[in-house]
Amino acid sequence: EFHIGKILSKTAKKNNFDFEFTQNLERQSDIGFYCLDSNYVKKVNAKLSIITLGGLDQGKLIWPNMWQKESWNKFDIGFLPGKTWKKKWLLSSWDINSRPKKSMNLIGWPKTEMIFRNIKKFKNDQSKMTKKLGFKKNKTIIYAPNRELDGKAKEVIDAAKKLGLNLIIKHFAWSQPHHKIKLQDIRKNIEISNNYAQKILGKKVYIVNPSDNIMNYYGLANLLITDQSSVIYEALLFDLPSLSISDWKSGNNNNSQNFRKLSIDKDVCIVCLRKDIKNKIKNIFKNYNLYKKKIIDKKHNYFSYLDRSCENFYKLINI
Repeated sequence: EFHIGKILSKTAKKNNFDFEFTQNLERQSDIGFYCLDSNYVKKVNAKLSIITLGGLDQGKLIWPNMWQKESWNKFDIGFLPGKTWKKKWLLSSWDINSRPKKSMNLIGWPKTEMIFRNIKKFKNDQSKMTKKLGFKKNKTIIYAPNRELDGKAKEVIDAAKKLGLNLIIKHFAWSQPHHKIKLQDIRKNIEISNNYAQKILGKKVYIVNPSDNIMNYYGLANLLITDQSSVIYEALLFDLPSLSISDWKSGNNNNSQNFRKLSIDKDVCIVCLRKDIKNKIKNIFKNYNLYKKKIIDKKHNYFSYLDRSCENFYKLINI
């Protein structure tokens, strides 16, 4: 959410807008921009309010009508990232909760602009990042789960070790005050798994600062492994295959009675059982071009206006 706002803020300067970031969701403003579950916004105090998704898999358990549990009709303007979300909205637009007061718009996903607005600069930055990691030329996995629990990380780390692969690990920070209480088990699991990765893989693992933008790392990997996170969709921007594990679980703590099954989008993700992780990774790399071909064009369904989403955003405001 922060990185979406950060990218938009760069264009804000060029458009002579004053701006600030705040965790006070009831802050008064001329324009309020929100990219999160709308239930967290108890009162809108912006003269013009704009809402979008916090993540591309938001409300996944109740698709297509995410809005049955999230009201966007208390905001003036909504915007969506691509054609697939437009279809979801069209199927749900009968629901008053899905209809912002003024308009719903397809303008793209601001995070794509950091790649496609200046591809040459982005490639140069990626080259610098590759040197920073210091990996040898082995294949590289990026592991970026939504929830770290039930031994997920250990299974990926052990597979990477056995296959001689490099591993990039990117966890969420879960640093908000309510996260620190509700997700204290997840935070502890992250600490334990990161220590294990460094012990087992040494120089063949790089642990990303949770506050870093994961978009800087997709292009350095050959495969993404995750559970049910929105990173699966962002990886499409790099033609990067994704793997998820069908019998992994999700939850907010280590109490197995509260675990729930993953909801995996097989349209964009390869799936296997946890006992087959190592062999599936081997199979993907053996048939890499085939797996890559299956997802290479899907980014245009999930993301529109790859190089001008921010431009569209400010055109919309200035109408």
